[in-house]
Amino acid sequence: MGYKKDDPCIKKAYDDERLFVLMARDPHAPRTVIDWIGRSLGEQPPAKLHEALDCALEMMRTYEAMIDRKKEDKDVEVNKLLEDL
Repeated sequence: MGYKKDDPCIKKAYDDERLFVLMARDPHAPRTVIDWIGRSLGEQPPAKLHEALDCALEMMRTYEAMIDRKKEDKDVEVNKLLEDL
């Protein structure tokens, strides 16, 4: 769990292995991670579960900022399209 640029989990994936990514701007992401933690108790190392919890909490804290950023990006795209007309 981490950021795209340096995520060790992404680097561990096989070239032909499918991945599913949850982003902080997905309103269901934190709950999904917390559900995974509950299902993984006793199966995953405690450090990994703590890291997942930290990730879910950070997703909750940064959700609004990510949504604002997504809106700003869309506004820039629309303005660029309008300029090109």
